[in-house]
Amino acid sequence: MSNSARGRKILVIGIDGGCWSVLNRAIEAGAMPVLKEMMDQGGAGPLLSTIPPKTPAAWGTFQTGKNPGANGVFDFAWWDRSTHKSMYVSSASLQDTIWDLAGREGKRVGIVNVPMTYPPRMVEGKMVTGLLTPSLESEWTYPPSLKHELLQAVPGYHIFNIKNIGPKKVHKNLPDFLDQMAEILENRARAAVFLMEQDSFDFFMVHFQASDVVQHALWGYMSQDHPDYDASLCKMIFRRFYTKLDEKIRDIREVFGRFAGGPFLTVVLSDHGFQTHFKRVNLGWWLRQEGFLKTRKISIRKRIEHKIKQFRRTQNSLRAEVLWDQTSVYSFSRGNCGFLYFLENDPEKRKEIQRRLRHLLESLTDPETGRPIVKKIHPRDSIYQGVCIDRMPDWVIDPTDGYSFTGDYLPGQKKLIEPVCRQTDFHVGMHHQEGILVVCGPGVKHNQRITGARILDLAPTLLAGLGVTIPNEMEGRILQELFTETLNEQMSHTQKSPSALDTKTASVYSKEDLDKIQQRLRDLGYIE
Repeated sequence: MSNSARGRKILVIGIDGGCWSVLNRAIEAGAMPVLKEMMDQGGAGPLLSTIPPKTPAAWGTFQTGKNPGANGVFDFAWWDRSTHKSMYVSSASLQDTIWDLAGREGKRVGIVNVPMTYPPRMVEGKMVTGLLTPSLESEWTYPPSLKHELLQAVPGYHIFNIKNIGPKKVHKNLPDFLDQMAEILENRARAAVFLMEQDSFDFFMVHFQASDVVQHALWGYMSQDHPDYDASLCKMIFRRFYTKLDEKIRDIREVFGRFAGGPFLTVVLSDHGFQTHFKRVNLGWWLRQEGFLKTRKISIRKRIEHKIKQFRRTQNSLRAEVLWDQTSVYSFSRGNCGFLYFLENDPEKRKEIQRRLRHLLESLTDPETGRPIVKKIHPRDSIYQGVCIDRMPDWVIDPTDGYSFTGDYLPGQKKLIEPVCRQTDFHVGMHHQEGILVVCGPGVKHNQRITGARILDLAPTLLAGLGVTIPNEMEGRILQELFTETLNEQMSHTQKSPSALDTKTASVYSKEDLDKIQQRLRDLGYIE
C-alpha cells in the first residue's frame, strides 16, 4: 500500500480458534475456495498468540496492541489476592482500543460480536458486543437503540448459546450440532450485513465464535494425530460447517465492497490455534497432595446438599473451603496453562517455596507414559509488563503438548491426570499458540508467506492502514513486510480511555449477569 493509498477502508474477519492444520485441509478438499483466493491474492501465515492462548487474553491484546499485563486480562477472570475471589473481565478492563483511536480521528467503525467488547463503548459508529455479554436483556449495543433495530432486522439474533447440547448429544447427532453451528454463522453474518447496509464504515469487524466451539468438540474427527480421526466425518464437517464459514466470508466481503467506494484491505485472523487434547492435569489436587494448598474437610451434610442440587441442576461442582492462613500456593481456572499465586509474604520463605515447587513441577511426569507434564515455567515478569501486572499470576505454566491444567481443587478428585474422552468432555481439542493471518487488498504483496507476525502487531498495522495516529505505548510493530510500499507511521502519546473503569474496584456485572455468564462458559467447557 503506497503512502497515497493510506486511509483506505479495512474489513477484519475474526475466525475464533482458526488454525492452518484444519483450514489448509479444508481448502485442499475444496470446501473454502474464497479463503484460498484471498491467500493467492495476498499473504498468509501463522499468527502468534498470547501466553496463555485464551480468548480474552488474545482478543484483548488484538484490540489494544498491548500485552496481557497492560490490561490485566489473561483469562475470563482474574483472582483478587485480597478478597480471594475471581473477578470477571470486560471491555472496561481494556485500555484504548483500535476503535477508540480510529474514532477520535474521524474514522467510522462497526463492530459485531468481538469478545471483550461488553459493555459497549461509545464508539464513532456502531457496536454489537460479543462473548461475555450476559444476555439480550443487557445493554449490548451502541447506540442503545441499535439493539431493537437489530432484533427486528435479524429475528432470532442471540448471545452465543448451545441449545440442548452436551458432549454425548454432540456425537450422537453430529449433523444437528453442525447445523446449529452453521446457523450461528448465519446469525452473525446477517447482523454484520444489516449494519453495513445501514451505515458507511471506514473500519468494520465481525467475529465468528462458532469455529472455536466446533473444533473443541469435534477435533478428534478432524485431527490426523487423534485416535478418533475419521476421514468421512472430517469431510462432512468440512462440507457442513467450513463451507458455510467460507460462504459467510464471501458474503460479508461483497457487501462491504459495495459501500467501500473503492479497493479495501481485508484481514482474516484468529486469536489462537488448536491442538489435540489428551489429558487434564489436576493442578489444584496436586498442590493439596504436596501440602501447598490446605482445605477444610467437607461435612457429610454439605455433600448430601450438593448431590441434591446437582440433581436439580442448580449447582455444578462442590467447592472446597480453602484455609488461607495455611496455604502457600493457590491455583485456579481450567484449560491450557496453569496459573499459580504465592501467598507467603516473607521473602526468604517465599524463595524456598518457589525453589521446592519448581523442582517438583519439573520432575512431574505422567504415571502412564513417563512423559514430563510441564513444558515451561514463566515467572510473570518474564512475559508480562504494564500497569495491571499485579493482578497477573506469579507463575504461568505451559503444559506439554496434549495436556492441560485444571487449577481449581474440587473435592472428589482422586488422581493427578484424567483422560479427555469425547463422551464426557467438550474440549477434545484445546488451544495452541499458533493462529492464522490472511491479508489481501491494495498494496499487499501477492501469494506471500507471512512469518513472524504476532497478534500484538495487528493494532498498529491496522491503524497505519487506516492512516490513524499510533500511540507510542503500543507494543506491537507495523507488519511493513506485508506491503509493497512502506506504511507511513504517525506516532503520539495518548492517555488511557476516559471510559475505561478501574476494574480493581469496580465490576460491570450484577450477580444475575455473572450467573448467566458462568453458565454459558460452563456449557462451552471453559469452567467447571
